Amino acid sequence: MKMKLNEEQQLAVEEFSTDLLVMASAGTGKTRVLTQKYLHLLASRKCEVPQIVAVTFTHKAAGEMRARIREEMKNAAENSSGADREYWLRQLELVEVSAKITTIHGLCLSILKQHPIEAGINPQVKILGEGEEDLFKAKAASSALSCLLAADQDGTNLPVVLALGAEFFLRALPALYTVIKEAGAEIPSLSPHALPAPSDAKLTDLKTKLKSGLFRLQQMAGEVKLTPRAQDLLTTLFTQWPTYQKELQNMERLTASGLQVMGDLLAFLPKNLNKQLRPEIDQIHTLVEALKANLVTREAVAQTPTLLAFLHYFDGEYTRLKQLEGKLDFTDQQFLVRRLLRDHPALTDEFRRRFAYLMVDEFQDTNSLQWEIIQLLSGEKAPEGKLFLVGDLKQSIYRFRGAEVEIMTGLADSKFNRRGQVMALTKNYRTLPNVAEVVNSFCRSIFASEAFPYQPIVPMAKDDPQKATGVEILLAPENEPAMLAARIRRLVESGAVQVRAGETRRPVQYGDVAVLFRTKTHLKAFESAFRAQGLPYQVTAGVGFYARQEIQDHLNLLRLVECPEDALALGGVLRSPFCQLSDTALFWLAHPHGLTTGFLKGKKATDYPKQITEPERRRLARLRQLIYFLSQNAHLLSIPELLRSAWNATGYLETVAALPEGDRLLANLEKLIVRAEDFATMGYSGVGDFVTFLSHLSAIEVREGEASALHGEGNFMQIMTIHAAKGLEFPVVVIPELDAKFNLSTRSTVFYHEKWGVIHKVKDPDGSWLHTEMTTEFTEEEKRAERSELKRLFYVGMTRARDYLLLSATEKEVKAKTIDEGQSWWDWLTLVLPDLTTAEAGELTIDDQRLKLTRAVPQAVIPSVEPKAVPLEADESAAALDLTLATGKMTTKRLSLTPLLTFQECPRRFFWQHRLGSDPATVPQVEAGTTEEAVSPNFGLILGEVFHRLISGPTGGREAVEPANAGWFHGLTPPEQQVALAQLRIMQENYLSSPFVPEAGVRMENELPFVLSLRGVIIKGIIDRVLFYPDGRMVVVDFKTNRRLPPPGKIRDRYYFQVNLYALALREIYQRLPTEAWIYFVRPNLQLPCALTVQNLDATEEQIVKTVEYITTHDLPADYPPGEDCEFCPFTVWCQEVVSSSQ
Repeated sequence: MKMKLNEEQQLAVEEFSTDLLVMASAGTGKTRVLTQKYLHLLASRKCEVPQIVAVTFTHKAAGEMRARIREEMKNAAENSSGADREYWLRQLELVEVSAKITTIHGLCLSILKQHPIEAGINPQVKILGEGEEDLFKAKAASSALSCLLAADQDGTNLPVVLALGAEFFLRALPALYTVIKEAGAEIPSLSPHALPAPSDAKLTDLKTKLKSGLFRLQQMAGEVKLTPRAQDLLTTLFTQWPTYQKELQNMERLTASGLQVMGDLLAFLPKNLNKQLRPEIDQIHTLVEALKANLVTREAVAQTPTLLAFLHYFDGEYTRLKQLEGKLDFTDQQFLVRRLLRDHPALTDEFRRRFAYLMVDEFQDTNSLQWEIIQLLSGEKAPEGKLFLVGDLKQSIYRFRGAEVEIMTGLADSKFNRRGQVMALTKNYRTLPNVAEVVNSFCRSIFASEAFPYQPIVPMAKDDPQKATGVEILLAPENEPAMLAARIRRLVESGAVQVRAGETRRPVQYGDVAVLFRTKTHLKAFESAFRAQGLPYQVTAGVGFYARQEIQDHLNLLRLVECPEDALALGGVLRSPFCQLSDTALFWLAHPHGLTTGFLKGKKATDYPKQITEPERRRLARLRQLIYFLSQNAHLLSIPELLRSAWNATGYLETVAALPEGDRLLANLEKLIVRAEDFATMGYSGVGDFVTFLSHLSAIEVREGEASALHGEGNFMQIMTIHAAKGLEFPVVVIPELDAKFNLSTRSTVFYHEKWGVIHKVKDPDGSWLHTEMTTEFTEEEKRAERSELKRLFYVGMTRARDYLLLSATEKEVKAKTIDEGQSWWDWLTLVLPDLTTAEAGELTIDDQRLKLTRAVPQAVIPSVEPKAVPLEADESAAALDLTLATGKMTTKRLSLTPLLTFQECPRRFFWQHRLGSDPATVPQVEAGTTEEAVSPNFGLILGEVFHRLISGPTGGREAVEPANAGWFHGLTPPEQQVALAQLRIMQENYLSSPFVPEAGVRMENELPFVLSLRGVIIKGIIDRVLFYPDGRMVVVDFKTNRRLPPPGKIRDRYYFQVNLYALALREIYQRLPTEAWIYFVRPNLQLPCALTVQNLDATEEQIVKTVEYITTHDLPADYPPGEDCEFCPFTVWCQEVVSSSQ
């Protein structure tokens, strides 16, 4: 059962005499140590499964850990006998029913549900979704504000509400509420007395110093030569000074007139007024700013009781609303457990006895509330170690979610509260030495000013025998996306970079590459460049679903329905596919009275300015009528009905379907409909509530992926943020936009400080937010903390690389002198590598480690048609053809290969499956005859998918087919899985003996996506395999997993049609036809050549055009005749029903 561990890992696993804090650097086997620690607890009989608590950061991590432990326990049971075997079987059973391998939220919820009465919750409590949570908070905030004003007996609250604005109370304070609770603070315990009292002496001193400074300036001004401008400014200032002085002398609180005086003083004294007077002017600026901050602080302190009163009302109302619905939010789960354990010592003791050992993964991302719960559960008087905390300070990158790396730093500094032990895992098994040592050299300098010493990576992987460089820096003079795309293409096509594949090495493929972004701001520019270069890619957790432009279009539409005077929403809708207005049209529509007035005054096309084109005026009139109709009927329509009405009226779907990513856009819109239906299921219906619901999800950037239009595996690059890549590793990592500036500013207006409590900015009469002394200090602390996290984020990104690291930037001037003055990762690199900006392309060295510098990339000749568009799913349903999506017919002639082939086989099945989007699995089945192998109807389909998955892997299908791969056959019964595995072994053996396994020097493209344009028809699909031989031959292969070779006839003709289509696509991509084309029937091990004659290709092209033309002009089931072979068709029952109903 025991895995091989190194000495560091072994010590961490077997040490139980004290609590342990394990600092596990990237790639050091942290997950293995956690798993083995758990198993060692069981093997040594120190604990049984219910006594161990293992807390992970995500549900996915918990599931993976549980699966590893389960597998190891199965092995232990199989390899033991007698009492030992019974013990392991019992533990295996306990894992399924009572294992505490979960997230901190999951652990807390289970504790609450065990003691609902003591916790004061409904035993059937449910958890609010994030969007739903915001709706509850919006209602609670509105009620709380009403209560605050209703209780305003002495009239102190209303002026504060008016001064700060309703939005401050309805949005900013409810958002802060969660921050306060996650910090472990009780709302009733917040007190205005926690704020430092404003000092009258300080105010007086500032006024005195300002008066003296101005007097000194006046004296000095008479002794220097002044320009006429300087003379005029100073004369005016000192003429006005008596009035200003009187105003300042009487100023005890912040006033509009006082702000005006301070602004005038600074305006009369620009810092470039006079070089000789500059020191005095600088001092006056400093004194004025300090005086303003003091007065703003006084105002904030006076306003704070109103803020705390609001939070008190909000807390009560929000709690009441949740109790009425029997729900909790995520923070409640932890907050209530902390309260339960504090208030019920007997229960706390019971849990401490029950939980003999606690393990916490990703401890660097813990917050104060979570750490307090862990401490309460572990206790302080355990005779032996009871806590096992694992994390890496350098990988704490979730501060925006409340993570407090300072907790782990403090424990490390205190040697784990002086009763525990701190140990480190340093041996890295992920990254090659030629990459790891360069990363170490970078990070030693970058982390030098941090509160903890940088723990270098100790690479254990075997070095590259060719001693090649492992790190490359690409510097683009301009247009970084285009240059990076060309470099990645060359990286793959040249084969110069080798990556590990087991014990061997092979040339890098696109599927080895991950492009990791710090921010997704310019993601679209890189996607466009990748498409232009023909690079296959998949965006994983890229631009958030709710931030997608097509989703924002619909948010704007709904805002406009809710409030037709919303000019911002109107502008967005007018520019979107809902109206498609040009810049010229927008100008004339807004001239001269504004966009809203110009839009709303029109009722028909002729009411709009003649300078706007006739088609645009018609679209404006149509949109105007639509908005009026929807506004009047919003209370009668569900959100899905409202959106579909807009689609029907404007042709929005048809427009987006014609865009390059039309299939993805349509899938996202269908997902939006699902979200709207979920919203209604929760009991909500209002347009305003739905806008709030989606706006909140968009603002907090819930990492919800786009609607999938991709294969789960294949030879394409992965694109994601570094945050999304945490915990993953890739052979080649690309980090672009190193020159992107850090954004360290905060837009928040109110904050929570552990010492001071609630602190906030003050709003001046002009609407600007002014810093107090406390918020200034707080934001400076935040900037330092954010800069530290950016260092850790850079480390996390670089350490995802196994074999090669490519860093990319647009070369820019660097003004920073130190790392902590740097404004970008590019600044840091140039400070670490001073020769970087002046060196010629070639090799650089850092600490005797070599890296490559690239300043130019030869541009490849790219076909005009996108050769490698984003691959689509094999079963595309309604999105496969731009026809119906529950809203009417689409006429754009775009078709994917799967439905095209379905039409060739059976037009009627095409109608059911791809026009109506019916899932074959949902169709009632009749009993079929017994097949030769007596297996499920999906057996052949699943077997084919598994075989394609096998041969598309990194080794090209050479790996052994192990019984563990039975997991690939999910959906088959155990006997069927055995049959499938036997068939797969035969197929693999046949395949490996075929001529279609690439030899050395032969380049292979697996699962090659294509977009083919034929006479106005666009076809998308994926080619199984293309082989490029050194002698120039290009061979296309289509793998078939049929049990036997079909006889001559329609089925075989359909296969020839498919390969001919592949040849047409390759001709467009590579400007030449394949030299050979083959259909390989793997199971019978037969190869059919395909004649790529001009006659055959012309006939295929004609057939495609006619098929698409037929599909776009026929809508009824009767228009689609049945095929000839219906034995295994799932829609046979429907066809029979149609026939009988027509007789």
